[in-house]
Amino acid sequence: MSGKVKRGLLFWVLAIFTLMSNGLASAQSFPSRPITIIVPLPPGTVADLVARALADELSPIFMQPVIVENRPSASQIVASSLLARAAPNGYTLMISAMPNVIAPSLLKAQGFNGNTDFAAVSHILWITTVMCVSNSLPVANLRDFIALLKTSPGKYMYASAGVGTPMHMYLEMFNYMAQTQSVHVPYKSFQMIIPDVTSGEVTYSFLPMSAIQFAKAGKLKVLGAAGLKRDPSYPEIPTMDEEGLKGFEAPIHYLVTAPKGTPPDIVSNINNAVNTVIARESFGSRFKALGGITIAPPSTPQHASEVLKREDERFTALLRSGRISMD
Repeated sequence: MSGKVKRGLLFWVLAIFTLMSNGLASAQSFPSRPITIIVPLPPGTVADLVARALADELSPIFMQPVIVENRPSASQIVASSLLARAAPNGYTLMISAMPNVIAPSLLKAQGFNGNTDFAAVSHILWITTVMCVSNSLPVANLRDFIALLKTSPGKYMYASAGVGTPMHMYLEMFNYMAQTQSVHVPYKSFQMIIPDVTSGEVTYSFLPMSAIQFAKAGKLKVLGAAGLKRDPSYPEIPTMDEEGLKGFEAPIHYLVTAPKGTPPDIVSNINNAVNTVIARESFGSRFKALGGITIAPPSTPQHASEVLKREDERFTALLRSGRISMD
């Protein structure tokens, strides 16, 4: 082998070694500065509470500040765009509330794809909501309600926390499976919906389990839980599956996501830290009052990716039906 060839081989060996060493050093030194968690929804929402609970307990683990930045508006497109454009280095993360990560894909010319431009890091928790209707409606159960909607297509209104939000997606999934048609009234947050459902301003919505307190006070009716199993905390509430809408479930999954291309070692580092946090009783106790919340068991980025993929597939038929419009 000539000296020139040897020198060429040595150059490439050293180059590869340098790249590997730099990548290892980067992963080992992460994080060396503050981390930002973007929240695509306003303060006070579950996504915001999750982000702040994580930030409080991740900061001492990472020995760096973890900053929560609320960037609501435009159906989470603003927040999702920020994440998609962020450097894939682990310093910018987002709390994704499935299926809102699907929403950006419905817009034309947004410059990124919500299904492919994020890297799933950790599955945190999921929420089981309940179907709530105005107390003035002459219905006693879900079957009665579906029959009422079918008698007057387009007459009744449902409320969501905004176009493209999980509530919007699942309410249209309900209409799709029940073969009903209603008018969508988007709000800025679910907190604003409760007074209008109780007053009859809007007809129905999916609300957190905590809305059961309003049913007990006679202010609205709860027709069923949007899960396939009864919630252990509220065993008296039947599921919508039991009430006749077979196979219907509307879990809102919360995940930590990062920009696509974030190095696997850094993703693993963050995943391990998040697993440590969600396994603590102090984390889960912050959500008990909301009801209907299940903390995910510690898992891998691969599992989080599977959750994203599964939710994406669930909505394929709905999106193809043309019932959801983001324009």
